[in-house]
Amino acid sequence: MLRARLIPAAMFAMAIALAGCTSASAPSWMPSWLTIKPPPPPTVTLQFESAPAGADVRTVDGQTCKTPCSLALPLTAQSVSFGLNGYLPQTVAVEVAQAGEPNFQPNPVEVTLQTAQKPKPHKPKAAARTKPPTPTRAMAAPTPPAQDNAFPPPPQMAAPASPFPPPPQTR
Repeated sequence: MLRARLIPAAMFAMAIALAGCTSASAPSWMPSWLTIKPPPPPTVTLQFESAPAGADVRTVDGQTCKTPCSLALPLTAQSVSFGLNGYLPQTVAVEVAQAGEPNFQPNPVEVTLQTAQKPKPHKPKAAARTKPPTPTRAMAAPTPPAQDNAFPPPPQMAAPASPFPPPPQTR
């Protein structure tokens, strides 16, 4: 009878222990310490050269160097970017060649950077001179009368209105 009680208790304890040890990459029934991760891909040295020298090299996984240089990279197909101030950036695809021993193709990676054309400074265009429209006969403005002083004549004033009512008319 004691044996019948110990077996379910041991199975319950094991189920609780296994339930807490799962990971996203392992099956739900397997504890994480039992999962076998595949080995990382082997690394191979890849050489970089550029004309002109001194270009910044950046790999997809974030490794950097200045040409001429070499980096130990995982043996997977990837792209490599080259950049240098005053030159257009360039990206080169690197493949894995399987002929014989696996290696990068091309190796070394060689690029010739093209100079970047500097944008021309923006000069504001001068406003185009336009002639004032020549008046036609229908649109001709009247010529002002000749004056002998520099000030215009005062405006004509109307007779002021009286604030009082007009006087009564007598007959």
